[in-house]
Amino acid sequence: MTPTNGILRFIAVTFVVVGGWHEASAGKVYWSNGHAVRRADFDGSNIEDVIASIDTGSGVAVDVDGGYVYWTDGGDIKRAYLDGSTAETLVSGLPGNLHDIALDLIGGKMYWSDGGGDIQRANLDGSQVELVLDFVEGSGPGWIDLDVCAGQLYFTHAGEVRRVNFDGMGIALLVTGLVAERDVALDIHRGKLYWTDQGVGTTQQGKLQRADFDGSNVEDLIRPGTGFTNPYALAIDSTRGVLYFSDALQYGLHKAPLEIPEGQTPDNRTDIETLVTGEFVATIKVDDAVVRSCGDVPANSEWGLAAMALLIVGAGIAVYRLHRSAPA
Repeated sequence: MTPTNGILRFIAVTFVVVGGWHEASAGKVYWSNGHAVRRADFDGSNIEDVIASIDTGSGVAVDVDGGYVYWTDGGDIKRAYLDGSTAETLVSGLPGNLHDIALDLIGGKMYWSDGGGDIQRANLDGSQVELVLDFVEGSGPGWIDLDVCAGQLYFTHAGEVRRVNFDGMGIALLVTGLVAERDVALDIHRGKLYWTDQGVGTTQQGKLQRADFDGSNVEDLIRPGTGFTNPYALAIDSTRGVLYFSDALQYGLHKAPLEIPEGQTPDNRTDIETLVTGEFVATIKVDDAVVRSCGDVPANSEWGLAAMALLIVGAGIAVYRLHRSAPA
């Protein structure tokens, strides 16, 4: 192979690798409806079943780069390839129905909350199960989300949103006074914490809210005036500046910008879209929202992808120059 052919081949491979990574990680929202794991494009098109049959499941998590989807099924945690093939059980026999599952791809861990009142973790292959937090006060933790770079886990519990370190220490109470807390999600880039308060029926109506990571500066984003009275599941797409949510009465998958339009309020905003109708949505995850890097330029951003491409091309040029300067 001549040097010219070699460098051309290297550049071609570079664009295939970087372009393929971008394509694989840039396009799906996943959800569990309790009986299947499904996904669609960000506009709600191309809906398909990933896992067509689940006995009783709510949690779902996605590792696009690793090529896996994780989900909960009763007291089990399972994993399959993104096309749904080669399903395997990673952890089994956990108490009650598992509420939620979240991935730490940097630390190689998965975290979950179970019906027995615990938050636990294990390696991504299900080995080395460890207890993070054991609740003895009333009901156990609900939904969870991770700030992997800070080593902290956020969770809902008994009308509150709390935070704990990955080692189970340093529990912090962030938000109180919720009627029926459900999901929690983080916007790492903007430093915001989001949650859903389902409310009770139509007399104590729910809302979708956010605050700073310490629980200060609470804001309402969606209130009953919009027609969504019982917000339930939640996911943040920080890159595109939108959130996805479900409602326990208005079945389906819904989408709204993170910011309320100027001149509108949480009760009358008109920018909410319904992407999927007619099914209860228990958990939502955006496939490229999992943090893969704690550097200044996250690997899951457009800038991160461009930087990676430049690094690879630069390395190729350096190799080519070394090849030219080497003795024959």
